[in-house]
Amino acid sequence: MSLSLPTIPPESEAFRVIQYQLQQQLNATRVKLLECYDITSISQAKLFGEFCSNMNPLNIVHAFIPTSELQQPLTDIATRGVRVNPKKGFRFRADKMLVDQNRSTIEAIHCLIALGNTQNYQSMVGPLDQQVFEQTNPNPDALMVGYHSLCVSDDNEYMIFNPAQVRTLQIVRFTGGELLNRSSEFGGKCDLCQRENAVLWCSNCTAKLCKNCDQKSHTGNRLLESHNRIGIEEAKPLMEFCPFHPNVRVDHFCPECQLPVCIECKMSGSHSKGAQLHHQLVPLKDAYFSAVRAAQDENKIYGRRRRILQEKLRDSEKRLQDVVNNSKSIEAKIMRIAQEAIASLREQSGERALLIRSTMSEIQRKLEEVDSKSNFIKDHMKLSSPLSFVRSMNIHDKVVNELRPDNDLPLPLAVEGDLALCGSLTVKPKSETIAPPGQKLNDVYFDEKNVRNLDFPSATMVTETNQPTTIATETYQTNTAPSQALPEPTPIQSSKQTKPQGTSLIRVITLTQMSLRKQQKMTEQGLSLSFEPFQGSSIIRNDETARMLYMCFPFKSTPQTHLLFSTERDGRSMKSLHQTVDNVGITAVLVKRNDFVFGGFAAAKWNSDGKPFGEKSSSFIFSLTRDTFIPYRPRIENPCYLIATPTSISFGRYDIVLSNNFDQCQAIIEHSYGIGLQTESSEAKCFLAGEPQFAADIVEVWGFFTQE
Repeated sequence: MSLSLPTIPPESEAFRVIQYQLQQQLNATRVKLLECYDITSISQAKLFGEFCSNMNPLNIVHAFIPTSELQQPLTDIATRGVRVNPKKGFRFRADKMLVDQNRSTIEAIHCLIALGNTQNYQSMVGPLDQQVFEQTNPNPDALMVGYHSLCVSDDNEYMIFNPAQVRTLQIVRFTGGELLNRSSEFGGKCDLCQRENAVLWCSNCTAKLCKNCDQKSHTGNRLLESHNRIGIEEAKPLMEFCPFHPNVRVDHFCPECQLPVCIECKMSGSHSKGAQLHHQLVPLKDAYFSAVRAAQDENKIYGRRRRILQEKLRDSEKRLQDVVNNSKSIEAKIMRIAQEAIASLREQSGERALLIRSTMSEIQRKLEEVDSKSNFIKDHMKLSSPLSFVRSMNIHDKVVNELRPDNDLPLPLAVEGDLALCGSLTVKPKSETIAPPGQKLNDVYFDEKNVRNLDFPSATMVTETNQPTTIATETYQTNTAPSQALPEPTPIQSSKQTKPQGTSLIRVITLTQMSLRKQQKMTEQGLSLSFEPFQGSSIIRNDETARMLYMCFPFKSTPQTHLLFSTERDGRSMKSLHQTVDNVGITAVLVKRNDFVFGGFAAAKWNSDGKPFGEKSSSFIFSLTRDTFIPYRPRIENPCYLIATPTSISFGRYDIVLSNNFDQCQAIIEHSYGIGLQTESSEAKCFLAGEPQFAADIVEVWGFFTQE
C-alpha cells in the first residue's frame, strides 16, 4: 500500500482482536491479518457518537467491506472515511463478508455501523407471514418513523441513509486463497503413508502415525516398541514449533505477552531478560487443555443472550400469528359488509407484520450471531494449532464481553393483532376504539344548564377606554384554592377589587366557582368522586387542581379520565394525535406554555376534514392559570365551535389553534370564545398563553370513559 498511514502493530492486542473479528466474519480460522492501517476520523467519530447517543436500541455492528465493493477511491476513504449517499443509501452485510477466494490477498475497510432499529424492506400489502423482500432499490422514504436501517435481503444485507451511522476504523489486508477454506491448521495425515488420518504421536520419532503404520513400524520391533506413543489429541501441544525458533518445540506459553516460549526463548530470546524474564509461564499443554475445557463449556453470556433472543423470537412469532389471525377474522367481517374496506385492513396489518418481521429478522440475526460466535471458537479448537487456539481463546473472551450490556437488542414490541372493525368500516387499532379494561367509551350525558351558565351572572361591562382591562372574578369562600397550585402571571390583573378609574370591569365565571357549584349539587344528591382525575398528567400535577377542573365538565355521571395522547409520551406529531383521538369521543385538551396552563373541552368527536363541527355543543375553553371559564361567545362573521385539519386542531378559528406538530400555535380569545374583552386587544391576545403565537411545551388530550 502506497498510502502513508499509521499502522497498528502486529504484536498489539488491537491487531489480534481485529484479526479475530475478521476471521469470524469470514468463518475462516486460518486467515491472517497482514497489514492494518488506522484511518479513524475524529469528526466522523464525533458524529457517530452523537447519533448513537439518541439511538434506541443501541444496535451497532462491525462490518468488513471489500474495497472492490466501494465506489470510492482508497485515498478518499483514508482521508474522509466511507461515504454514505443520503439519497441512494449505503448497502453492506452484517456479520459476514463475501470475498473472491481466488485472490491471494484481499483488501477491506473495517467500519462500525449503527443499525439501530431495523425494518425489513418488504411490502405492507403482501402476505403477512412471508419474508419476501422488495427487489427495487429503496430510498430514505422507505424507512418508517422510529427506524434507522433497512434489511434488504435474507442474507443480512442492510441499507442506511444517514452518513452519521458509519464510523470508519481501519484499512486491512489479509490472506486469501486456500486459507479461506475450513481446513485444519494442524496437518492430520500420517507421516508415513500420507493417506490415513493419524491417531497416534510417537514422541521419540516425532511423527504422526495412523493405526496401520503404527502396527507395521513399531509392533514387533523391540527397539521401536518402547517408544512413547500417545493419542493425537493429547499430543497436539507437544507438536507445536516455536515461530521464533522454527526447529525448536514450544514448551510454555506466556499469558501476559500472549506468546509461545521455547527453551531458546528462555535462554536467549524474548523471555531471557528484562521484565519478560520474570513473567509467569504456563506449560503449553496446561494452557491448551484449559482453553479446550473453557471452549467446551457453554459461555454464560451466550447462553443468557440466546435465551433472551429465543424468548423474543417466540413472542414475535406469537404476535405475528395474532396479526395473521386477527386480519383473517376482520377481513371476513368486512367482506360481509363492504369489499372496499379490505384494502385498508391489509395495509395496516401489513405494517404491523412488517414491524414484527423486522424485529424477528434482527432477533434471528443476533441469534445466529450468538450461535456462530459460540461455534467459531469450537472450530478454532478443532482446526487451529494449540498456539493459535490459546491466543484465539484469550481474544474470544474479550470479544464476548462486548455482548454483555444487551443494549443493542431490539426494542420490546408494541405491535399486536389489535385491529377492530368500526361501524364506519374504518380499520383502527383497538386502543383507538375501546376504553381501558373494565371501561367503555360512550357519549356521556351533559348538564347543559351548567355549561351554558344560565344560572350564573355573566354580564359584560365594557367602557370606551384604551386603559388596561381589569377582570373582577366572583368566587365562593373556601378553605382550598385549587388554582393556587399553578403560577399566576399578571399580564392582566385578576383580583377582587374596586374598579380603578378609567378601566373596563369584566365580570367572569371562575373555574373554582363552577367546581364548587357542581360539588354542592353532587353532595345534595349523595354522590362523590371515587377516583383522582387526570392521574399521570405532566401538566396538572396538583390533585386539587385536577379535581377542580374535572368538576367543571358538564357530565351528569362521573366518567373516568384516560390519557389518549401526550406529546411527552407519544411525540410531537399531529398525525399521531389525529390517529389517536379522531372519532373517539368527548375530550379535554390541556396545553402548557411556560407558566401558562389552558385548554378546551370538546363536546364533539374530533375529525380532520377541515370543516367546522360541534355546532350547539357544550364545548368551551378555559385558563387554569387565570382560573377562568371562557364560554362560546362568537364575535366574528364566521365563528365555529371546533375545526381541524390533518395538521391542526382548533377551538374556534383563532381562539386556540394547535398546528405544525405543536410548534406553530395561536391563542387569541374574543373571536368564537370570550369573556368580553376588546377584540384584538393585547389583553385578548395574551390572556391564555402570555403571547398570541407560541410553541406548546406539552399538549395532552384526555378521554372520558364509564365503568362497565
